[in-house]
Order: sequence, then structure tokens, then C-alpha cells
Amino acid sequence: MKLRAVYKNYLIVGESFQREKNGNWVSQYSLTRAEGAGNANDFPSHQYQLNAIFQTERDADEYAVQRAQQWIDQN
Repeated sequence: MKLRAVYKNYLIVGESFQREKNGNWVSQYSLTRAEGAGNANDFPSHQYQLNAIFQTERDADEYAVQRAQQWIDQN
């Protein structure tokens, strides 16, 4: 499952993963900036693996999206 959100002209995708089967989930996100109507750009402009782990993929993805929004606000 990938959690997707649009925020301030960015598409945020929570891409959390497990390092081992049945292990904890590591938060990770990618950002793609919209280039304008009709100009699709599907290459991530920013990716980041966080140092946070969670019991569920959903929790990890939600945290990743929150952190991505913070990054956008600061940059």
C-alpha cells in the first residue's frame, strides 16, 4: 500500500517498507512537483528515508506524509 497526498503543488507518496519479512515498517517518502497542466513529470524531485519505524505500514506511511509536508513548508 502506498499512501498518496497532494500538498502545495507536490504529489507525496508514502513508500514505507520492511527490511525483513514480518518486521517493522521503515518510513520513506518521495515527492514529485507538478510542472503545470498537461506537463506530467513522474520522476521524484525529492526522496527521503526516515529514521522512524512503526508496527504497521499505514502508520509509517502517514508519518512519512507528515514529514514530507514539513519538508515542503521549510523549503
